[in-house]
Amino acid sequence: AYNLVQTPAPVKTVYQGWNAIGLFANANTTANNALDCLNSTWKTLIPWNLADGNYDSVIINGGSGPNSADRFMTLGNGYWLYVDSGGNLTGQPI
Repeated sequence: AYNLVQTPAPVKTVYQGWNAIGLFANANTTANNALDCLNSTWKTLIPWNLADGNYDSVIINGGSGPNSADRFMTLGNGYWLYVDSGGNLTGQPI
């Protein structure tokens, strides 16, 4: 039998305004899911696509179509996140 010890979930403090973040998860997941811990304080997410070296279209909290928060965030990509107020971005336990 193995005693599996879970490492606590990673936490990143975000501040009002723009923050550089990555995806804190074990797999790709929607922006809605990944940023749920920030509730409605997050407004805009600008993805940097590492594979092609360009920014992808903006993801907007409450947006639709190509700007929908149901779009997936990808492990390894970088993101600019805009929040109305500070908070803690928590990931999934590793």
